[in-house]
Amino acid sequence: DALPQDLAEKLLSDESDGLWLPQLQDLMFYHVIEGKTFTFDMTDGSKAKSVNFSGDSMSFTQNPLQINGESTVLANYYDAEVDNGVLHAIDKVLTPPSVSKNVEEILRSLGGFSRWLAAMDGTRLSGSLLSGPGPYTVFAPTDSAFDKFPGSYEFIKNMLIPAKIDQVQSILRHHVIPDKNLLITALESGELDTLNEDTARVMVSSSFGDPPVVTVEGADVIAWNFIASNGV
Repeated sequence: DALPQDLAEKLLSDESDGLWLPQLQDLMFYHVIEGKTFTFDMTDGSKAKSVNFSGDSMSFTQNPLQINGESTVLANYYDAEVDNGVLHAIDKVLTPPSVSKNVEEILRSLGGFSRWLAAMDGTRLSGSLLSGPGPYTVFAPTDSAFDKFPGSYEFIKNMLIPAKIDQVQSILRHHVIPDKNLLITALESGELDTLNEDTARVMVSSSFGDPPVVTVEGADVIAWNFIASNGV
């Protein structure tokens, strides 16, 4: 089956001019498993890790051989060995979580961002800040980052004071870059406009590694390229 028309237009339209390339790459890489995997390896109930950005898994069931319970491996079009792997034809496009989950939903599924999400909940930004059409590039503080933040107690206290909620919302919006859909390899040293109408300073200290070493206003980027339907 083809992709839903709205998704195909979003990812493949000439008008997008590559804006949604990370999402398209994530979808394409979700169809690839590292190493040679033949149909006899796809035992009933087994799983394999894809090579997309998050290493999302796919599952196999038998009789007929299906992937994720919906895409069937076509008879007479499987186990085709080529010089760099094995090919299998399937009758439906596989869709990773990035196709259906927005940035907020991806963060909730990852774990380790409970304080950031609690701040969104406490300031009534859940369901709006990171759930729009995007694209957004988000630098989300982990729970350990909040633990090391000198003003964390004041930050949490202000969530409970109606007169100061706007201040907390502004801090949260400062971590969001609107109208950008940037993989870590696309980041460059300089300033990025933030959602609170300020700027965030990005430093790329090495472009020779894969990925480069990146800091945002002095904070190290320690995990990267979590793809969502509306951003990174």
